[in-house]
Amino acid sequence: MRHSLDPSSLHRRLGVLTDRLTGARRLHGCSGKPASARAGVFTEGQAHPGRLRALDLAVGRRKRPQHPGCSPASAFGAVGAVEKAVAGERTTMTMMGCWLVNHLCEGSAVTNVTRTDGIDLEEAVSRVAERTGFSGTVRVTRHGQPVFTRVFGMASRRWSIPNTHDTRFRVASVSKMFTAVAVLQLVERQQVRLGDALVDFVKDHVPELDPRVTVHHALTMTAGIGDWFEEGSDDWEAEWAALTSSQPLYLLRDNKDYLPLFADKQPHFAPGERYLYNGAGYIMLGLLIESVTGRSFEEVIVDDVFARAGMSASGFPALDDLGPDIAEGYLATADSATPYRTNHYATTPRAAADGGATCTAADLTAFAHALRHGRLLNEETTRLALTPQVDEREEKVRGYRWMYGFGLTHILDDEGTVVRWGHTGEEDGVSARLYHYPQQDLDVAVLSNISWCAGDMGWAVHDALVGNQETRVP
Repeated sequence: MRHSLDPSSLHRRLGVLTDRLTGARRLHGCSGKPASARAGVFTEGQAHPGRLRALDLAVGRRKRPQHPGCSPASAFGAVGAVEKAVAGERTTMTMMGCWLVNHLCEGSAVTNVTRTDGIDLEEAVSRVAERTGFSGTVRVTRHGQPVFTRVFGMASRRWSIPNTHDTRFRVASVSKMFTAVAVLQLVERQQVRLGDALVDFVKDHVPELDPRVTVHHALTMTAGIGDWFEEGSDDWEAEWAALTSSQPLYLLRDNKDYLPLFADKQPHFAPGERYLYNGAGYIMLGLLIESVTGRSFEEVIVDDVFARAGMSASGFPALDDLGPDIAEGYLATADSATPYRTNHYATTPRAAADGGATCTAADLTAFAHALRHGRLLNEETTRLALTPQVDEREEKVRGYRWMYGFGLTHILDDEGTVVRWGHTGEEDGVSARLYHYPQQDLDVAVLSNISWCAGDMGWAVHDALVGNQETRVP
């Protein structure tokens, strides 16, 4: 059903959308600084501008001006004023004005997702969107059905094309979930065992891989091997600059293209000793999938994961491919004549097994629903796939214990109950979150085409749905 919007909410949207239509104000995304200067606070080491999985803690953001309230009537009437205020481009403005009316009228498809303590999801999402200039989409489903959807910002700032519910976004490391499911499908078919030595499947590519490293180690990030980029480095920014100056990112178009970046690196620790976030293990899992199936990694994911989950809009288009309904990725820039630049030279052009698929928010929530309801794996393997395997760190973060599993991060409360599982994804110009809340049977997808935007929004939705663990009174 439609959700009634309060006048102040209508006016906030009108103000933001009018700014985007007229170009009267420069939006500053999640911050006025480039991604490399806005890594935020991450307990596993600072985040980097590559295909990372950043622990999404709150990051300080620049505030945007508040808009005074107005009545719904004046909000709708303002559409005409927008047209009159901008000279020329009459046809374009009329089309955009119609979209503005539709956006204001539709608002959020919302049922009762407000917590009993009075925190309203609509209010929480609107507040973060206005404060950060969030560009993207937020989708919440219950029992597989949408109960809340919001869309903000532009899919193409160059052509003034707004994001919609059907816009497709790159999802970075959220894609690790797809790789993990594909490997577990091979385990189900007894073509692979979790205890098998990974080198047996990748010896043509990485013959010197420690034979003690198993498939299980790679899936749970406990292999201890060197990564193609070390996300936990204390000096990640300088190391990322050094990597990109010696290795053009545009040449990284296939899983095997990453091998020279990590194959000869020394391990960090013995396999199974502990957890350390690692994309190289997932790169090799992609090579394993190809070795066992005789098909390309992308073909396996599309046929065996996307198709079975009903993810009809998902795929692996490259940044330099022409594809419909795909949001352009943007980096906020500081001290520049323009507030944004595209991510075409800042990230890898094609996806790999450690991240980079392109999905709609609806497809991501469909994946979470299909995974837990046995459409991708049988009952026994599904149970295994959703079981935490290893602690990510000793200390609690935001009041939760953090554990990693098979391509999933789980957060647990003091009683050891899983509060949420899912994954994060960050690249320059890409920011994504997919979460499932088992106790409420809620799925949350947050997708953005501006660096580092999804973290604040994801936590705002989390706190609105289940509360802030750190501020709860025992």
